[in-house]
Amino acid sequence: MADTSPASYKDVLPDTIKPTNYAISIHDIAPGGAFTYQGTVSISAKILKPTKTITLNAIELKVHSAEVTVNTDKTQQTVPNIDATYDVPKQRVTLDFAADLPATNDAVIVIKFEGILNDNMAGFYRSKYNPVVPAAASVVRDADNHYMFST
Repeated sequence: MADTSPASYKDVLPDTIKPTNYAISIHDIAPGGAFTYQGTVSISAKILKPTKTITLNAIELKVHSAEVTVNTDKTQQTVPNIDATYDVPKQRVTLDFAADLPATNDAVIVIKFEGILNDNMAGFYRSKYNPVVPAAASVVRDADNHYMFST
């Protein structure tokens, strides 16, 4: 019988890191022209196996910097990344770190990045509507309340 584990037939990320929470901040959004934005993500994670690399899904993102803060029973260590390698066909980025990241249940990965507001409905994207209509309003006039609260 063939091996049917997820790794045997799917292209999955390495099992060295298990994220537990993502906190994402997007700012400096530039609508029109380049359609770029800046962002920071703070990923709480467990490092399951010692590693010098972290591979993440990333589409149309450019990593400016990354660091991992590792908390063990006795110490706290922050390790900066030294390189980012992009695999565009697989939509991934691999971050290389200056030192081994030890196994721990308490790590925080902080990545500063730039992204593109694409119109391909992938990642953080922009969209167009046809026909063009005004946006929905959440503040109604008194005369409109009967539409909302009729029985």
